[in-house]
Amino acid sequence: MDNGYKVHLANPAGIQKDKGLKYSGDKHDAFWLARLLRLGILAEGYIYPKEWRPVRDLLRKRGHLVRLRTSLINSLQGIISRNCGCSLTGGKIKRERINHITSLLASQEDLAMSGTVPGIGRILSLTIMLETGDISRFDKVGNFSSYCRKVPTSWTSNGKKKGHGNGKNGNKYLAWAFSEAAEFFRRYDESARAFYNRKAAKTNFMVAHTALAHKLCRATYFIIRDEVDYDPDKLFS
Repeated sequence: MDNGYKVHLANPAGIQKDKGLKYSGDKHDAFWLARLLRLGILAEGYIYPKEWRPVRDLLRKRGHLVRLRTSLINSLQGIISRNCGCSLTGGKIKRERINHITSLLASQEDLAMSGTVPGIGRILSLTIMLETGDISRFDKVGNFSSYCRKVPTSWTSNGKKKGHGNGKNGNKYLAWAFSEAAEFFRRYDESARAFYNRKAAKTNFMVAHTALAHKLCRATYFIIRDEVDYDPDKLFS
């Protein structure tokens, strides 16, 4: 691309080779891809702009650290419960000004060494912005929702369900971001909580959570595309 070439990134999930072939190799595969490109039916992936990749990868590393922090907190809670006979909330463990851990494990030096957990802030908006990239590459809101893994997969024939599609197609980081956003949204917004409760009463809590995340995903698409402010009336109308 730096030298002026038009680069195509083939998407293996969308390419099916002829299963009747007797021979297949790298050279043959290259001709096969070239033929699909010439016919205009090559399934392609999005090439993320080079200048934005370092920041995106840094945010992905932060996501890894957040998951690691959660696992450490869960492990520490288990240690305290087993050895001290009491429970300690995650909020108290993450507090920096007041140390609730040392006093509990003061008599057990070996266990006290396991109580150091760094605190990390929430940057879901940056995750969504950097993982989405150019919003214009999504023709419709449904395409964006599918890329965020918030659309169910299914194979049908003659009106009957024949199985599931590839549920891992799309961006796992956006799927995680909208799932986290939906959880916070449900906790602190009355309208979101009411929507969640209605869905949960008819189905179950997982379906209700996914439905709320899907609503947030769709709203985000229009906010970014049209450069408008968030409107709760439109989201829950």
